[in-house]
Amino acid sequence: MSTCRTANLLPVIVAFMLALFGCAPKQRVFLSLEQYTANPTAYKNNEVILTATIAQLLDNYDQYRSKRIQVSAPFGYFGHQQFWTWHIMLQEGEKK
Repeated sequence: MSTCRTANLLPVIVAFMLALFGCAPKQRVFLSLEQYTANPTAYKNNEVILTATIAQLLDNYDQYRSKRIQVSAPFGYFGHQQFWTWHIMLQEGEKK
């Protein structure tokens, strides 16, 4: 009788193990475009997010196209002094 219970639990245990270890997310790596293009195969098992400023993004748009990007820049506030409405824009020098 106990062998039958163990046999019934085996698929549940296997499914649980696959859920824990088989579906593990990729490690997230933040890189500059230069670091990534120097050796892209080194990061094939990672989730690559390229970091860039607005100037870098606008100057090298084709290289950043269809990639995950984290853009950083100072932002400017414009608009009204209302609590519920935020009007912000990333701005680096003259580039917006």
